[in-house]
Amino acid sequence: MPLLLYGTVAAIGLALGLWQYSANGWTEEGTQLFTRYTARVSFLMFLLVFVARPVFVLWPSPTTVAMVRQRRHFGLAFGLAHGIHLLGIISYLWIIGSVLEASDAVPAFGYLMVGLMAITSNNWSVRTLGRGWKVLHKFGLYVIFAIFFLAYAGRLFGAYDDVPEAAVAMGAKAIYAGLFALAVIALGLRVAAFFKTRLTPRR
Repeated sequence: MPLLLYGTVAAIGLALGLWQYSANGWTEEGTQLFTRYTARVSFLMFLLVFVARPVFVLWPSPTTVAMVRQRRHFGLAFGLAHGIHLLGIISYLWIIGSVLEASDAVPAFGYLMVGLMAITSNNWSVRTLGRGWKVLHKFGLYVIFAIFFLAYAGRLFGAYDDVPEAAVAMGAKAIYAGLFALAVIALGLRVAAFFKTRLTPRR
């Protein structure tokens, strides 16, 4: 399953790139749309990691047990998807002749957390870091979630000045509404699982 999962994520990312570049060329609009679509793919992969344990806590079953067991692979697949998204960002910055600015510090920190979580997603790191491993991964998980959450909230409730006209024409607001709704639901699942574990009597 891991190789199939990684291969599928990589294939989707490359397909999105080829689709946008064939439709719009190696242009500002083409690279910007590529970053938008690959961000959505990585967000959906991230949600699998974010909700795996809460879903198991709320609805224990063989399927949710399997989700928890595969969570590491989901996380690495997310890292791969977000790496492809980063290639899109680099391409976009290259096209417009821009560099990172102070406002990019938060996304850059998010990428730092993605990298740290990816390179420590192995049994050796779990044993070596001990409790620090859980702290790192839980902190990173919420940092990444917050970045996605705020980004989609901003897109939904803010302006669309930097969104390509083609994206607006394809119903960007409806798409961002759906993505934001998924983020709210995912957070709700984690909150519900938290209270269930606290309220369930210990035997």
